[in-house]
Amino acid sequence: MTVSMSRVSPPKAAELVANQIRGAIARGELVAEQRLAPQPDLADQFDVSAPTMREALRILETEGLVRVQRGVKGGTIVQHPSLEAMSRQLGMYLQMSGATIADAYRARIVLEPGAVRLLADNIEPEIIDELESVVDTLEATIDDPGEFAKHGARFHLLLLERSGATSLAALGQLITEIVQRPIDTVVGRMSEKARRERGAAGVVVQRKLLKLLRGGDSARAARFWQRHVETQLAYLEELGIAEERLEFW
Repeated sequence: MTVSMSRVSPPKAAELVANQIRGAIARGELVAEQRLAPQPDLADQFDVSAPTMREALRILETEGLVRVQRGVKGGTIVQHPSLEAMSRQLGMYLQMSGATIADAYRARIVLEPGAVRLLADNIEPEIIDELESVVDTLEATIDDPGEFAKHGARFHLLLLERSGATSLAALGQLITEIVQRPIDTVVGRMSEKARRERGAAGVVVQRKLLKLLRGGDSARAARFWQRHVETQLAYLEELGIAEERLEFW
């Protein structure tokens, strides 16, 4: 049997240099706000040409791992990747892939109940207090759509962040940021009366979740929250907008 082989080009020198610097950032050998050596010195260090070094830094700048500052105090400065920047990239990918609002909510249905289960298994009084404070703020801002939406998103994020699972929290933050714009669109289409009623109902649900978390019943809390997010998706389907494509630009 003959296997057709195609020629594989070796990685470009700039990509190899970028990969070494990327690895040093990931391992903590280069920390945020650390200034790298001047480009000519870096080129000598990696034994590459000046254009190759500039290209490597451009790759890292595109990935959000360094920023290049001009002027007397300029230079190449290390920065950690931000979830906000990644959410923009993921949003672009989802929009170009034709993903819908329902797609994003289904991801939430998968992620958030798991976070709630972990949270209930390891609940601490200060976490309950933190979540309760957000719910109190939600209730107080029910007549301010912008503030209400902001604190509503914060409640979802806290469930993920306080679950103790770093990977879950990171994924959840990406999904929450992606879902937020469609939510804002939905809220903008609602009458003031409907918006207030939905907001008040949401506060009741969140207080019920807090009660379950206090009781430490992880299975029941996870089921309850899954039904809640599924109900949110069903409401979007009822409005006829669940299958609208995600749009960010």
